[in-house]
Amino acid sequence: MKPKCCTLFIGILLFNITAAQNQANIWYFGNFAGLDFNSGVPVNTNEIPASSGNAMSVMCDTNGDFMFCFNGNEIWNREGDFMPNGENLIGDERASMGALIVQQPGSDHLYYTFTVGYKQAELIGMHYSVVDMNLDGGLGDVTSEKNIPLDAAWAASNKLTAVRAANGEDVWIITRMDHYTQF
Repeated sequence: MKPKCCTLFIGILLFNITAAQNQANIWYFGNFAGLDFNSGVPVNTNEIPASSGNAMSVMCDTNGDFMFCFNGNEIWNREGDFMPNGENLIGDERASMGALIVQQPGSDHLYYTFTVGYKQAELIGMHYSVVDMNLDGGLGDVTSEKNIPLDAAWAASNKLTAVRAANGEDVWIITRMDHYTQF
């Protein structure tokens, strides 16, 4: 009886872990270039005409369906159109990892988009904007919380990543400080 219970518990645990991974099943690299991992193997996709230098972040729903993408300056919805209020974000598409999307902990429809600049000459720090996927008929809209500077990250540039906190809910946003900045 115990082996069956352990097997069931492990199966449920693995299902919960893998179900959350679908939000990163589609990658875009720029003008009509991307990969879709929903089938388990990478498949070329060219559905969204998102132009990008180096920065590109994509968000899918828990089923792996494309929701929106973002290059540090502009946000496109799943139909390939700019989201309302989704242009002129403070960031730089040339940053090697300069666009990041993070779902707001505890929300099923709010997402933070984070941006940083490219290098010291364009030092703009880190900013965030909020996307509400309940707006614009479910296609999403950038709210009035747009281009909000994060003062503690005033020297952030070129790199952004995120990691889930130990409590399993919160998210740490990690960036790098431009080490060439003069104080």
